[in-house]
Amino acid sequence: MTMMKSLIKLTTILCAVFITACAATPSRHNTYRPAIIEAGVDMNQFEKDRSDCEQNVTKEPSNMESTNSIRFKECLVKKGYRLLS
Repeated sequence: MTMMKSLIKLTTILCAVFITACAATPSRHNTYRPAIIEAGVDMNQFEKDRSDCEQNVTKEPSNMESTNSIRFKECLVKKGYRLLS
């Protein structure tokens, strides 16, 4: 009986790990939407600017994801957006 309980626990853990890994893997259709201060912001223009910044970063990506994220955020700040993070 304890062997069966151990097998069930192991299966449960493996399923949880697999589901978490799938959820954490970004698809190419997911886009990063940073939190911004929205007061006075034209959200349609923000989406255009966000897309433009994303394209600029993906044209010449860095090997480090954190560098890409920083470059993306810097692009938005240069366009006048105030980020919350």
